[in-house]
Amino acid sequence: FIIAAAALNPFPSEVEITNLDPNTLQGDKSLIEILQQMNADIRIDEKAQSVFIKGGRFLEGTKIDCGDIPDLFPILCVVGLHSSNITILYNLQHLRSKESDRISNMVNGLKKMGAQIDLIDEKNAVIIEGPQQLNGSEINHGGDHRIAMALTIAAIYARSDSFIANHQIVTDSYPDFFKDLMQLGIKISNIDDTTSK
Repeated sequence: FIIAAAALNPFPSEVEITNLDPNTLQGDKSLIEILQQMNADIRIDEKAQSVFIKGGRFLEGTKIDCGDIPDLFPILCVVGLHSSNITILYNLQHLRSKESDRISNMVNGLKKMGAQIDLIDEKNAVIIEGPQQLNGSEINHGGDHRIAMALTIAAIYARSDSFIANHQIVTDSYPDFFKDLMQLGIKISNIDDTTSK
């Protein structure tokens, strides 16, 4: 999520993410190669186990098979919205039985922010024509940590504030998510420890 947020930054500032094992079997590492194919400026230092992401580039839409990378679907929707031309995410059948129905939750959450995103191929693929400008909204993540984080990244680049209830859901996989965003300069405020802005 931080890699995607940094790649979407319209300014040419650089973010370094450390302590990443280049030999991990985690499918999420495919995001780096996908973003590079979409014209993101990403450099890997395997010896230092670091990734450097520099913003300021226009990303290009592409066609992505999510069959082996279902956990990347939520953030790839957000990347597609901010990329030029068309992005198609397909082979999504198994995404309806993850922590939530990720297809419906992402499509509905992004449409609530003003996005135009369409289900095709018997609802097993989405087509996104970008770039699109989003508006802030009240985020409903359906109890899914990846939906919560993806919609938060979408909110960063929206024209108005967003609100998310039960933001602690991100601790399922990324306890320091909001802390790391604030370290990047994102303004986040807590209200009664239950809502993040």
